[in-house]
Amino acid sequence: MWISQCVNLSGGSAETFGDPRRHNGETAPVLFAAPKISVAREMGCRVFGKPDWKGSEMDLYSLVKLLHVVAAVLWVGGGFALMLLAARADRAGDTQGMLQVMRSVGELGNRLFMPASLVTLLLGLVMCWFWVGFRDLWIVIGLAGYATTFLVGTLVFKPSADRMSALIAREGVTPAVLDQGRRILKVARFDYAVMLVIVADMVLKPTAADVPILLAMAAVLGLGLWAAFDGLRPAPAVSA
Repeated sequence: MWISQCVNLSGGSAETFGDPRRHNGETAPVLFAAPKISVAREMGCRVFGKPDWKGSEMDLYSLVKLLHVVAAVLWVGGGFALMLLAARADRAGDTQGMLQVMRSVGELGNRLFMPASLVTLLLGLVMCWFWVGFRDLWIVIGLAGYATTFLVGTLVFKPSADRMSALIAREGVTPAVLDQGRRILKVARFDYAVMLVIVADMVLKPTAADVPILLAMAAVLGLGLWAAFDGLRPAPAVSA
């Protein structure tokens, strides 16, 4: 049943794969259809073809996309909530509250945020490989954005959190510890500006002709850079 509903290997449409993506009212072109197709792609067609589940319109593409979105919500939404809590505690001068949020970030980083980000990436790559393709501009922007956030998390957040934990263990809560926490918060502003661009990119799917959307994304990134490296306000004096 699945094989019979699969796209013709010598050429077919994205609609056959259950891809509802449209642009300007027209079905998006297929980017990976070719006269010759790899064994892996053929096997993917056999496995990932549209199943008939008791007459339901649900297909595997929709299921993969749902899991992709759920993982992204956990990754982006959870981290954003913690960032807001830390910023609120810092603004109020709540040292213990800020440190508690930083501990939560360290604990959840490897247990939730990193796995959720990897699942988001892997499911996105699955959709690109079997259904969407890799040539569209919005796919390139999404992958570049993910790479940026991954590098920020790996090269900035984790080392900074480790240094902060070491300072607390060695010296307790000191001004240096609080300064380290504020640095993490500033970089997080840029990180979440990138994530906002990724979310908008996944929803709007801009092409090279969508200049206003691309300019708006660039403006968000610029604002994130300014907030991270210049700061929106002076850091308040907080006593340990």
